[in-house]
Amino acid sequence: MQRVSVLAICLIAAMTMPARAQQANDPIETIGPDSAPTAQQDEAQRAYTAAKKKIRVMEQELRKIRRAHFGTIKRVDIRQEGLAKLRTYTEPSIFASLIEIFKNDADDVRTAVLDIFSDSKSDSGDAALAWVAMTDRDTHMKAAALDRLQRRLAEVGGVSDRINLVVLKGLQSGDEKQIAAAADLAGNIGLYEVIPWLITAQLGRSGGGSGGGGSAQNQGDLAFILIGQQTAFISDLEPVVSESAVAFDPQVSVVTEGVLLRVSDAVVTTYRTEVHNSLVGLSSRYTGRPTIGMGWDQDKWWKWYQDEFLPLKKSRAAEKAAAEKSKADEKR
Repeated sequence: MQRVSVLAICLIAAMTMPARAQQANDPIETIGPDSAPTAQQDEAQRAYTAAKKKIRVMEQELRKIRRAHFGTIKRVDIRQEGLAKLRTYTEPSIFASLIEIFKNDADDVRTAVLDIFSDSKSDSGDAALAWVAMTDRDTHMKAAALDRLQRRLAEVGGVSDRINLVVLKGLQSGDEKQIAAAADLAGNIGLYEVIPWLITAQLGRSGGGSGGGGSAQNQGDLAFILIGQQTAFISDLEPVVSESAVAFDPQVSVVTEGVLLRVSDAVVTTYRTEVHNSLVGLSSRYTGRPTIGMGWDQDKWWKWYQDEFLPLKKSRAAEKAAAEKSKADEKR
């Protein structure tokens, strides 16, 4: 459970615990040698342990359902019975496990899992849909997850913090395919909050530092190029004398004249076109004017972010707050 573990830890961790456990999980205070756990900490730990145990039990049940109803089984009635059982697992705490356990099953099973997320009408379900839309290897499933996510966002009228976190984890993953998928997802759902992350992620750099490709432990050259002319000469001549004979033992050395180019450091810049295109699309839609002219210039992008994006964002937030206040006053 490696790929989904990121989802479980970073996106749905908060919903795997009861409310009391969440309050004390930031984090539970370290207990020193002269201190004792408070009643609240004790209760939070018990609640967390109980929640994890419940998840393990549900995972065992889901694997039994998979063995009994899915996999290589083709009978429609058996599969339909399994789908009916599967749809009863609607607790957000099991969403990450649903993705992992059924990731290799047929479309009918995986579509049913997506429907569970969508029908939950929760931030947790939306985050799970975003995760599948970003990371799944099956393009059909990615499209199906994105379609359900877009319909959910149209219902709620906004993007939750958990979806922001999904995209952020993708952009910071270091995996080029996942970075591109995260940027594509942000563009598809109009996730303007990630614009500063996209500015940073559109250029990837590696290397740099002191010698040896940035390794502080390797102070040697990465490479060198020599263009020159070598001339041989006799630097030492030793006579060798024997009876009725004389000889010489010359020592030949070489002198080099020319140019030596030493490469002691290097930086590789990756131009991520998918991220750049998503950034240009989002920023242009948000401001109502094209931003493609800024190209790949990071300084221009950050200046635009400070001078144009943030003031516009602040202005729109004030307008929204004023409209909500006016609406509330009318109801009174």
